[in-house]
Amino acid sequence: MNFFVASQTSSFVFLSVKDFKHISIAWLSDEAFKIFLDVDPQIGAERVFKNQRPDEQPAKSANELKERMIARAKHDDLRYKKYYDISFRDKTKFDLIIDTSRLTPEEIFDRIMVSLKRFNIH
Repeated sequence: MNFFVASQTSSFVFLSVKDFKHISIAWLSDEAFKIFLDVDPQIGAERVFKNQRPDEQPAKSANELKERMIARAKHDDLRYKKYYDISFRDKTKFDLIIDTSRLTPEEIFDRIMVSLKRFNIH
């Protein structure tokens, strides 16, 4: 069984598959268990603001960062459509959707594990 995880961190999506070249295959495959980690854009921006990367231009506020992230997400939408012909935030393609806005990492992990057991995935 393959796993495909899309994590939306305030409109930014991180895709994790075994081989990045095969995103389209994992995206469309009924063989992959697809998980979407969602977050409220403001909460996501606040999380990222508290943990800004030193290799990126620092934001002065979470709201500024939120606007940047929204712009980046729009760019990513176009890029993924162009190169992979997918809309990676189309939640209908996922087997499990978790709103992480009010959850700890441990709670997110637990929900994923419960779902994997429910679907009999080892």
